Amino acid sequence: MDEQQLQKEAGGIYQLVCDALDKFGFKYRKTEEDLRVELTLRSSDLDISFSARVYPKIQLVRFRSELPFSVVEGNEVKIALAINLINMSAPSGAYFFDAKDRSITFLVSQSYRGSIIGVDAFYDNIDCCLHFADKFNEKLFFYDRGKFELDEFFPGN
Repeated sequence: MDEQQLQKEAGGIYQLVCDALDKFGFKYRKTEEDLRVELTLRSSDLDISFSARVYPKIQLVRFRSELPFSVVEGNEVKIALAINLINMSAPSGAYFFDAKDRSITFLVSQSYRGSIIGVDAFYDNIDCCLHFADKFNEKLFFYDRGKFELDEFFPGN
């Protein structure tokens, strides 16, 4: 597929991502030049930042939610262990910890290469990303700050 066809296909995929966000009723910012959408959901404690971007050349959509805090210096191993345990429970996507800037991001990727894909696939990916952010962001924050124990991530297990 040539670059023009890739870009045209990506534009259709981008519209499906926007349609999925509309299905949730979210208000979001569109950046059509780089096929990106961004939004922030307000919660009682930590806001959830979310973005989605379509990558035409590799025919992929990446959904990401970056946690609104940096890990306390010295807690890198502790947080990496917690993230590993959380990732083992994720049906799709995973948390990633960047030790350089001490940031944590939840990512879900969806390839659309050679696929017939609809808005529901993107809706499900967005739902997964936001569900994990809602379920674990505060726990990770309080664990990092010493106000939460590792065994409290999965009570009853």
